Amino acid sequence: MTYMTYPKVSIIIPVRQINQNLKEHLPKYQELDYPDFEVLIHVDQKKPEPSEQWPKVKIIYQPGVSAPPQKRNTLAKEARGKILAFIDDDAYPDPNWLTEAGRWFSEEKVAAVGGPNITHPQDNLWQRVGGLVWGSWLGSGGSGLNRVEKMGKYKGREINDWASVNLLVRKSDFEELGGFINQYYPGEDTKLCLDINQKLNKKIMYEPEAVVYHHRRAIFIPHLKQVGAYGRHRGRFAKIFPQTSRKIGYFLPSLFVLGLCLGPIAGVVFPPLMFAYLLCVTAYCCLLIYSGYQVYKKSRRLAEALLVIPAIFATHLWYGIMFIKGLLTPEYEGLGNY
Repeated sequence: MTYMTYPKVSIIIPVRQINQNLKEHLPKYQELDYPDFEVLIHVDQKKPEPSEQWPKVKIIYQPGVSAPPQKRNTLAKEARGKILAFIDDDAYPDPNWLTEAGRWFSEEKVAAVGGPNITHPQDNLWQRVGGLVWGSWLGSGGSGLNRVEKMGKYKGREINDWASVNLLVRKSDFEELGGFINQYYPGEDTKLCLDINQKLNKKIMYEPEAVVYHHRRAIFIPHLKQVGAYGRHRGRFAKIFPQTSRKIGYFLPSLFVLGLCLGPIAGVVFPPLMFAYLLCVTAYCCLLIYSGYQVYKKSRRLAEALLVIPAIFATHLWYGIMFIKGLLTPEYEGLGNY
């Protein structure tokens, strides 16, 4: 496919105000190896300064619109591109991002493309460990590896749920579905992907070369705050959208929490269960240590290897608790802004 057949792309970034992340990342968009694109930014807290201007960038200031889904919908209406490329302010694209993802849109049945968001090269130790949790088999249950790493063996596979930090959607399909639904934040992208598959009967493709580099939330508090939001949204979706959110992997952390709490009680009531409980806890601890070893084997950084062990444990614990809370959340209740 030649450049002449590539559609215009509108890159969409929701943000509170022009921040340091944006100032560092916007020059990266000028390095994109793609002939026709625009960058649209929505701010609501502080009007941009006259000096805050970049080539191909349009900034929309709209006070009172604070939720990311609303901002993305507003920018989508302003977009002149046939493809909407969603990304966050704390991420920047690889030069080949649009080129690699854009190839898929020559297929009419493809409505969207998702690519990995790799840990930002400038992240500090605490942020890198947050990324290592998502990138470990134990930390993510194996389900998140292609989201945070370039998994070439998955190239061309269909996916049914992808994060809007690196999601490209055909504008006509986005509009047909009515855009993002704010009440489902931070799972509005999950709902959009579900609707693409179910309502439009179209595909979402995985493209490992369509990479963005993403700042991770540092362990422990910022990381766990994000994990908790994901857990609560997934628990809620397991109840109302079983098509993509009722997978056993999403329930395992909650079963782990319940087992951890109820196991000793069951062991007192029925002593043989105490042996099984201790055996399971020992096996889990061994898996944690093995995960730390795998990190050290790959990076040769002892601090990362040691920190990833409690980080994975805390991730499982908090996700499991918040997943249960999500199951108990009324369907109509929104999860708040960012």
